[in-house]
Amino acid sequence: MSKCILYIAISEDGFIASEGNNIDFLNDYMIEGEDYGYGEFINSVGSIIVGRRTHDTVKSRGFPCREDKRVFVVRRNSKDSASENLMF
Repeated sequence: MSKCILYIAISEDGFIASEGNNIDFLNDYMIEGEDYGYGEFINSVGSIIVGRRTHDTVKSRGFPCREDKRVFVVRRNSKDSASENLMF
């Protein structure tokens, strides 16, 4: 059986985002060229499970979808997948 690992950015007061899904609090911690272990982590997993809002936010900020991983987007209603590795 595979294990499930949670990898998440969270504020000191326990929130993932502020009102309006704002994640600007992360800007205070961003150092150019630093990925905080994300690259090593993402290379170690076989699949990614992400919520719809996170998926939409990441996509809108210009980050590419991981074509080399199976990505499952959790949402309330179904949607056709754009590729074989992106499942809604």
